[in-house]
Amino acid sequence: SAINDTLLGVFASAEGTFVVAAGGGVYGCGLNGDGQVGLGFASMAVTSLRRVPELRRDACESVWLGGGLHASAALIGDKVYTWGKADECGHGLGNNAPLILTPRAIAALPAIRTLRCGGSHSLACASNGDVFAWGCGLTYQLANRPRNSSVPDDADDDPEDELTPYCISSKQLEKRFVMLADGGAQHSVELAWTGTSSALAVSPVQVAGAEHAGGESAVDASATHDADVLEPARKRRVVEAEGGTGAACSAEVLPDAGAGPPGAPSFSGTGAAGSAELLPDAGAGSPGVPSEPASGWGAFLSNVEKESSGKWKCEVCSLKWDMALTKCGACEAFRPGLSEEDIAAAKAEEQKQMQATIAKFTSGGASAKSTGFGFAPSTQDAEAV
Repeated sequence: SAINDTLLGVFASAEGTFVVAAGGGVYGCGLNGDGQVGLGFASMAVTSLRRVPELRRDACESVWLGGGLHASAALIGDKVYTWGKADECGHGLGNNAPLILTPRAIAALPAIRTLRCGGSHSLACASNGDVFAWGCGLTYQLANRPRNSSVPDDADDDPEDELTPYCISSKQLEKRFVMLADGGAQHSVELAWTGTSSALAVSPVQVAGAEHAGGESAVDASATHDADVLEPARKRRVVEAEGGTGAACSAEVLPDAGAGPPGAPSFSGTGAAGSAELLPDAGAGSPGVPSEPASGWGAFLSNVEKESSGKWKCEVCSLKWDMALTKCGACEAFRPGLSEEDIAAAKAEEQKQMQATIAKFTSGGASAKSTGFGFAPSTQDAEAV
């Protein structure tokens, strides 16, 4: 259907489409068996764009829409709205609850910066760096085992669904700010910031054949300024320091940090002002040889080398693993240097664990839980036996 307004954005869920108009209206279409288009009713499909009456974007508010197979979600400003299959919407409703046919705000959430949806679950990143998850957790995509990383008593329990937003507890995230979290069909990924930043060293530009009257090679200043033409629009050149001997520093305008911590990039896209990060002067060292950077790639590679110490490298895929592991977690090759006896013992232990796992599904008895796929013998079969 025709929309008599300028469109500002278009979004796709697993089985639907949403658009946002300049006037604030939100429109949707697609499969609607669980009411996931948000029009107030369930149907096989909505074949043309129709206005979602409960959603409206005010001026200057950021907006994101998406959804999984059975539910949809919207982030308008810092509030999250969900609708569709009740147990995947985060409102505390179970599997037998009626469908949520119109967008409904999740009151249990704090101010949210980013929102994304997987196949049957959703992930929201808060302004303080926490990440919340809800929906289906069958394949550990909600990271709720253990629920409390400080008291991991339930670490080996089977995962459960989350009917309300669960704030993910993880040792790896204790000192990190989660900037963005997203989900797939059966997994989730996160982009986390450690709270630190670094700059890259800039090497001085030398032009072969350019010499002073005294015969000494010199740096062609025009070559440095010509590089401005090739720089992206988001970069700008900083005036050389008075009396400086090195090449000019450059500053990169970073996105506004928004509601996040100072210096953290924002994914909301609502900030107008930017912050500049200056790169170190390249002329402090010998001509053509930059000094060892205290931060940036030099420090990064140094940290990688330190972290890699005490690990073994797989000869097949070149990945590195802790010495406590005897097998590569990617290609399953054994650790170099193991004796034939060690490899044989490891294989025997794997076989033992496999047999124990199979036994869990094949053992009978009254304690075995029914899967719902068994068939009781008929009367004739019983008499024949």
